[in-house]
Amino acid sequence: MMQNFKNKYQFKDYIADIAAELDINKETFDKIFAQVFLDIFEKEKQIPCLQNFFKINVINKVVDEIKKIRKHDKTIFLPLFEDYLRLTTELDDIIINIKKSCRDQEKVCVTKQECIINISKYPILLRIAEHSELESFKPDLTTSQEFIDLFKENIGKFGLYFLYNLNKELLYVGKSLNLGETIIDSVWKKNVDGFVAIAYTKTKADLYIYENYYILKEKPLLNSNLSEHDDELSISLKPLKKSNLTKIYTNN
Repeated sequence: MMQNFKNKYQFKDYIADIAAELDINKETFDKIFAQVFLDIFEKEKQIPCLQNFFKINVINKVVDEIKKIRKHDKTIFLPLFEDYLRLTTELDDIIINIKKSCRDQEKVCVTKQECIINISKYPILLRIAEHSELESFKPDLTTSQEFIDLFKENIGKFGLYFLYNLNKELLYVGKSLNLGETIIDSVWKKNVDGFVAIAYTKTKADLYIYENYYILKEKPLLNSNLSEHDDELSISLKPLKKSNLTKIYTNN
């Protein structure tokens, strides 16, 4: 059934109502998830080619997928949300390509054949175009309840987060003023399937000192901004209390 939304906020609220059935309250949804759905709605409206050449309705596909998971399969919400983060990146790239090929006249692609987009290099959009059944980018992985609880409990809290691979080797150290939001975004961008731990600092200013300190001290594999690996630190800060490692997915 096709859904017609007057604006992006009506679309966002519709998704928020479904998310509430997945035990994600409105405050959590608005702080962590809402902007991605607003972006998807806004960006699709800039690409009439999708509808005209490929008969793709991204908004309705998102609605259909979210509706399918509801309470009976809520653990797939986060992996699916990672797909929607990727989708916003794909749409950004398409918009740039349209502006180049259609000489900044976005709506020219409604009729101009030379403005047809090659969607084969966009895996999420291609899935939508092929009307594939519900699946996530990591279809075999199920988000752990512990990870869901971790990000919920840390919405609006500041501190450091530590990402590990499945062998519990430290991959990345980062700081955040909103750990709940940042953890989800960073797990996706760094493509981490392993574990996460967090540590709180007493003040927000401490974040900037402790982030660099732990990067230089523990030498995570993916922090390329600080790469002085030749010597040990000659100073020592009071260690932060790290949480236990939380597994991100249950079946890997």
